[in-house]
Amino acid sequence: AILDAVGLSAVRRKKRDRYTLAELAPARERLSTLAHRYAGVDAKKRTPVETGVVKLAHDLSELEWLTDFLDFARARIDVAAAELDPWFAGTDVTTFSEVLRHAPALANASHAGDAAAARVLQEAMNVGGRARAVALLPPIPGTVDTERWLSPAALAQLAVGGPLPVDHVEVLRAFERLAAAVEEPQALARAAEDLAAKLEGLTADHVDRDRIDMEVDLYALDPFFKSLLLYLLAFVLVAVTWIRPARGLVAAVWIVTALSLLLHVYGIWMRCLLRGRPPVSTLYETVLFITAFTVLASLVVERMSRQRIALSLAPILGAVGLFVAGRYEVLKGEDTMPQLVAVLDTNFWLATHVTCITIGYAAGLLAAAFGHVFVLGQVFGL
Repeated sequence: AILDAVGLSAVRRKKRDRYTLAELAPARERLSTLAHRYAGVDAKKRTPVETGVVKLAHDLSELEWLTDFLDFARARIDVAAAELDPWFAGTDVTTFSEVLRHAPALANASHAGDAAAARVLQEAMNVGGRARAVALLPPIPGTVDTERWLSPAALAQLAVGGPLPVDHVEVLRAFERLAAAVEEPQALARAAEDLAAKLEGLTADHVDRDRIDMEVDLYALDPFFKSLLLYLLAFVLVAVTWIRPARGLVAAVWIVTALSLLLHVYGIWMRCLLRGRPPVSTLYETVLFITAFTVLASLVVERMSRQRIALSLAPILGAVGLFVAGRYEVLKGEDTMPQLVAVLDTNFWLATHVTCITIGYAAGLLAAAFGHVFVLGQVFGL
């Protein structure tokens, strides 16, 4: 329906709604017009198609911003004019970073009526304006907003008002050297290392390196996926015990399920350390927490009852819960550690009210699972 709305009825429909930029390009103008119109409608009153059109336009814009982000590093700006000799003598073309280095003086000359200075400055602003997708430069002390991280586009705007810090300009130059070395693998590797070193040095006082390394380690380990695999293995083992309830197999189910739960809890614990919050601040985290608590409760019940019913349910509920969490993460396609909404932005209520509520959800889920087992048992005379 969204394709029809933007005039792409002839595009081949796919089972998975993924399309290339080339396939969507013919509808770019109409998509932009419709998205602008629908964006003026209250989000709660939009139809599903209107919501989809707005989201598609936003996603397409983000893709284009990312595609254009390094244009500033590849740009060569014409400065072959006599009026520009005070700043660019001896060269016909220059780089974006070099224009920004002289931006205050160029702005003064432009205000005094120098057309060449105005042209060069405007060209740099146009090139830099496309580099707004990623804000990877730390704030500059003394500016209006000392908390906001800066993109090259924002840096270009600040350059007009006064000299930029040397380290910020050096990062832009490192990007330009990276772009210039793209055809030479060895030079490209050296340029990338130089850029990484300059960014790390520039941001050292603004970021928590230990926490960044911890997050990298978390995603490298991927504990939830590994936990899902172990839950599935435990389910296979527990299914075998239904046919042949050997003591060794039952012990293996316990061990594999416990290992899976440990990985599951470890991933939640790491996320808590990273966020400094209890593990129930988003729907994705809530699903992970409910699943872990349900598996833990199942093992506790099995320890008391020893009927292997709860032991059978533990890996099933664990696998289903992690599968739902994973699908939700893919469906949303966004950061799972976002800034919290105001109503949840308090550790006290997250640690008490919200955590207690989610434990209740886990209890309800486990009770429902036992109820299904009972009903199926009655139906099949087990």
